[in-house]
Amino acid sequence: MQTFSRRADRESVGALLRNLHFNFNDAFEVDIIDPRCLLWFFDFIKYKVRTTEPTWVLDGKVIYRGIPAWEELEKILRDTCQDLFKDTAVKGPSS
Repeated sequence: MQTFSRRADRESVGALLRNLHFNFNDAFEVDIIDPRCLLWFFDFIKYKVRTTEPTWVLDGKVIYRGIPAWEELEKILRDTCQDLFKDTAVKGPSS
């Protein structure tokens, strides 16, 4: 398994975050947390965060571990937040 510190992984996550902002505007607040920071120690334990992969948490629940394809992340978000996005269409192409 590759570690999250690899450049390609960071770029993939960056593309997902840009798509998230482009398609959902400010519907989500994104916090990027470094697992080496002890301020988040209890959250790391609670969500079983590993230093080798990103962990996506929404409303206190782990929704994905690793780096999903945009289509998969979008589906998870729409399915999880159906009421919030029932009238929202994707605005543009994903990258």
